[in-house]
Amino acid sequence: MANNTVLEDLITITEDNKTLKQENDVNIRQITRLQISLDKSEKDIKDKETKLTLAQKEYKDLSSKLSEAAKKLVFSEKKISQVETEAEKRLESIRKSLAEEKAQLNRLSKFSVPLTPVPKDTKEISTKLNSIFISALSLTETYFSLDFPPTLLSLQNTEIWDPLKDHKAIMRSIPLPLSNSPTAKSMRVASFLSILNYELRKHIFQPTYLLKDFSELNNLLNILSETSPEEESYLRSVLLKTSGSIPGRLAEVTQSCAAAVVGNILNCVTHLIPEAKRPGFKNHLEKLCRESCNAWASVQRLEGRVEFDFDAEEEEEEDEDEDEEVWKPLTLRTTGVTTTQMNTAASPPSKSRNTNNSNNTKKPTVPTSNIKPPSPPLTDVALTDPIVIWPSIYYYSELSGGAATPVLSTGYFLPASQITIAQTEQKQLLASAPHRLAREKGRRSRALSFVGGPAGMNGEEVNSRSGFLGGGGA
Repeated sequence: MANNTVLEDLITITEDNKTLKQENDVNIRQITRLQISLDKSEKDIKDKETKLTLAQKEYKDLSSKLSEAAKKLVFSEKKISQVETEAEKRLESIRKSLAEEKAQLNRLSKFSVPLTPVPKDTKEISTKLNSIFISALSLTETYFSLDFPPTLLSLQNTEIWDPLKDHKAIMRSIPLPLSNSPTAKSMRVASFLSILNYELRKHIFQPTYLLKDFSELNNLLNILSETSPEEESYLRSVLLKTSGSIPGRLAEVTQSCAAAVVGNILNCVTHLIPEAKRPGFKNHLEKLCRESCNAWASVQRLEGRVEFDFDAEEEEEEDEDEDEEVWKPLTLRTTGVTTTQMNTAASPPSKSRNTNNSNNTKKPTVPTSNIKPPSPPLTDVALTDPIVIWPSIYYYSELSGGAATPVLSTGYFLPASQITIAQTEQKQLLASAPHRLAREKGRRSRALSFVGGPAGMNGEEVNSRSGFLGGGGA
């Protein structure tokens, strides 16, 4: 009995141990899983601790940089404040200097006149300048394209023509046949126009009207216009203002310039004008001078310089439709003779402009014509140069950045063919000189028998040099 009890207890204990062993195995597996989870948690914690350390370090670095940036910001704000203060002071100084310079400029502007660039539409100023030539041609044709009396065309009175022939404008470059042929009349007109233009350029077509003897001053302005255009423009504006500020000065000098033109012209041609027409000729000439002064006054106030061109450039075909006419052959309205009709040949054109010539004997390009009246041999024409009678006028300003120079006034010339025709006629007249002299002596002898004394032109002594309006000698 006792053994059964022990056996039962042993069986119970064995089953309990088995149960405990199973539970222990479960616990061990659970503990193992927990250990693994714990190890993983520890590793995660270490990783996070590492990241936290790095974050803390980065935070520390960023804090340090932020602190440094804050310091720099404070310094920059202080620097900006200083710069703003200095800039304000400098700006105030500039404002003050600008105000002073503006005040000084206003004071200086009172001593000068404003100069203006030539407008894009040059029609108005071109009309003024071309009107001078139209008036000059009208004056010339009125007194020089008519028939001259025999006394003026006599071979015994050739010295009467010397003042005109020897004038600096032509220097005997234009032939003057002693006749009343259309060619002779055109030569007389061309000669007088050339002299008239020379005197106008010398005395009226000048930068200023400040001094009566302005040659050196105007030469200085001409030099400055090439070497320092801005300085020339300013100096001219001051001189123009000065000439207008002195009461009566501008009118006095202008009148003096006009008087010089009139006086020099009369010295050349007085004895070629019939005595009855001399007062009218003088009045007409004085009116032309006044008109020229008025027209030139607007030219004087241009910013750039106006120059005279004695070299005609060859006209290209593509330019034929342009409004600008740089050169024209001289056309004589009252004689019915045009230089174009008389022209049969041309000389080679010049390609450069030359504005420093006082003599108007340059070589323009002569347009050809299909109309061929009787003319001298072409070989003679080829040896003859065209002659500029009235130069073209153009505007030039270096202040405009080298823009094209507009032509303000047309130039006029004598074609080579017409000059050769005049030379031929002059040679023929000289060849017949003995016969002409004989005829003139016969007529002179008959006149002496009626008058009782030597009869000069227009009833004057042949060698007399009376004043323009006075009856006595000058």
